Amino acid sequence: MLVYGSKVSERKVCRVVLVTFWIVFAGVFVLRGVPEVRAGNTWIVDNTGGGDFLTISAALSSSSVMDGDTIFVRYGTGMYIENLVVNKKVNIVGELQQNVNPPTISSAQPDTHVIEITTYPVLIENFKITGATGLGVGVYSEVAAEEYNEVTLQNLEIYSNVKGIVINYVNDGGQSVIPSYHVIDSCSIHDNYFSGIEIYGENHRIRECEIYNNYNGILSVAMEGEGGYLSYTEIEDCEVWGNGGDGIHISESNYNRIKGTDVWNNDHEGIFLSGDHNAIEGVGSGQLSSIYDNNQAGSLAIWDLHVSGEGNIIKYYKIYQSTHRQNTRGVFIVAEEGESNIIENCEVFGYYWSYWDGGEEKRGYGIFLLSEGGVTEIRGSDTKIYDNYVGVVTSNSGDVIDLGSYNNYRSGYGIFNNWMGVSCGDYTEIKNAYFFTTSGWAYQYYADVYAASHVKIEGCKFAHFALFSNVGRAIYIGDGVHSVSVRDCIFNRYYIEIELYHASYNSIQDCTFSSYHQGIYLSSSSTYNEIVRCNFFGAIAVYNNDPSVYASVVIRDFSDHNYVNDSSFDIPNADSAGKRANFVGIYINGSEYNEINNCEFFNKTGSDYDDDGPWTNGIWCAYYSDDNDILGCDFENLDRAVVVESSQEIDIFGDDSSNSDMKYCAVILYAYDPLLYAAKGRIKNYNIQWSSSSNPFNKPVRIDGHDCPAMKSRFEYHTLNGPHDAYINDDDSEWVETTGW
Repeated sequence: MLVYGSKVSERKVCRVVLVTFWIVFAGVFVLRGVPEVRAGNTWIVDNTGGGDFLTISAALSSSSVMDGDTIFVRYGTGMYIENLVVNKKVNIVGELQQNVNPPTISSAQPDTHVIEITTYPVLIENFKITGATGLGVGVYSEVAAEEYNEVTLQNLEIYSNVKGIVINYVNDGGQSVIPSYHVIDSCSIHDNYFSGIEIYGENHRIRECEIYNNYNGILSVAMEGEGGYLSYTEIEDCEVWGNGGDGIHISESNYNRIKGTDVWNNDHEGIFLSGDHNAIEGVGSGQLSSIYDNNQAGSLAIWDLHVSGEGNIIKYYKIYQSTHRQNTRGVFIVAEEGESNIIENCEVFGYYWSYWDGGEEKRGYGIFLLSEGGVTEIRGSDTKIYDNYVGVVTSNSGDVIDLGSYNNYRSGYGIFNNWMGVSCGDYTEIKNAYFFTTSGWAYQYYADVYAASHVKIEGCKFAHFALFSNVGRAIYIGDGVHSVSVRDCIFNRYYIEIELYHASYNSIQDCTFSSYHQGIYLSSSSTYNEIVRCNFFGAIAVYNNDPSVYASVVIRDFSDHNYVNDSSFDIPNADSAGKRANFVGIYINGSEYNEINNCEFFNKTGSDYDDDGPWTNGIWCAYYSDDNDILGCDFENLDRAVVVESSQEIDIFGDDSSNSDMKYCAVILYAYDPLLYAAKGRIKNYNIQWSSSSNPFNKPVRIDGHDCPAMKSRFEYHTLNGPHDAYINDDDSEWVETTGW
């Protein structure tokens, strides 16, 4: 019972005492906001004698008791065994013994409703209601009341019935009776066999109630052909927990609002809500309401919050599992055609679990979006989605994640510490979001965004704060994915910041990359992708003291016809810990017909060339990377500007009108053939500034052909202004000046 010290009841007990005082001593009761029918009389019921009636039924049956009267029920023996039909517009108010304990009304006939209400306005207040264990319910109403003339159930404890409260829709001979304007206020509804509250109709209010240990807490199930639905109803500041089915289950219902209500520890779903234009709202920013730790029965694929329809909104809620319970998932939205569903400024966390079942991996999801023709938006700068196996799964209908945090990234807000942040469906848009991973998550971590075709990622920041490892990607663009656009994003400290695997016709523009193992990594026939106006800088991180190649952009394994345009590459001598490796701006391996246009490659501290390496390199064409074009690019302060390794038909063409620059690079061109496949190409239109002190060969060009005697390594050149003589390792290499091509 609420008056026994529960959290909800403490807010109401003072008002209840004052109301009772007013009834007893003034003889008149006026419900707040409910006008009286007339200035009525107060009648006393006391089953020990001394009142006007011995039973409540006798008072209701008396012709003396009229509309507008109040029936005040003394505590008496504490137990009134009877069934009531309230067919008069009266207030029935129980006495609170010692201001706490109300009288009990227990059903005399278990198959009959304890209280049935057939008219309005009516007030039932300060009772325990129990005993309808057969076909009856605790309180039953079919009344279509009116605003300010409601049916009000207040400060009741309703328990041990088949159903606690039923507000029912009736189809009477083809005439629809839609119940309306019922208020259930400050009630404790528990331990009823089926539902705590079963409710249909419109314009009801359930507020400050405790609903627990029923099968379903609040239930409204649409009845096909019978018109059952719920609309314009508010469930506010309630606590719903420990029910054997769903905490709140409302289907095919529109324009309802659940506000400030905590739902937890129910055996199945916390809230199931289908229909349109419904709202699930917490108290407000900084004071979130909670839905958590449901699916206590451990059933497969149960959601703490399950919503379907269009135009629904969820905001200011904390939705989570405190124990990473398997088979429990966070938020499931089925978007139907129409207005977007909205998830705004919510926290969703704790669904970090996975296991294999018959060859199928089961996973925990924070938010899972499914489309039946509609769209869902996740938005709000106070959004937190973290500690999930997969943070968000989007549908193929253009779902939007817009967290509104561009240029205002805050630690602890955004999408972070998930094994996978967002698994995208086609046409997803991700804007202004902050993705990050903190210490301790590196070896469990896969990707922040797993992209699908036509995905747009714009204005986002990606940061990896864990110790460097050989796992972790900011964005993964996988097999067959195309038409992904990544724009105006910032990346920091990932093993691979963007990976494209067998992916084509994707675009990366106006992004900044820093402190990574590999910046952009294209492999396995990733073709016709473009990288435009991007900046790569900072210390590329060496993993596990491995001195192999670390590149800002890697193009390998038959990844042909890609384009890198108008981008800059700051290539360091060492990483932030002072570790050395072969740092490269663009590394091409086994890929052809790629173009690098109008890019800048530089080292801010200057070349410190060592013939044994490792080296700083601008562009490295490695192993069968034929027919690649390097056009209008500038190089400065590098150990090696361009490396051509067993690759042919490499064109290194400076700007035709004003020449491009190679400044203070120890080697401007290093061509060699370690795989019995000659290195060949052409270079022209460069202004060269070179210092011999940085190169032990005392020449800016080196061509080695000793491993391929049957086919000479050969480079042709013209219009090279400045030092450009070559160190030739043997007679099987050529450096040939021509008159032009």
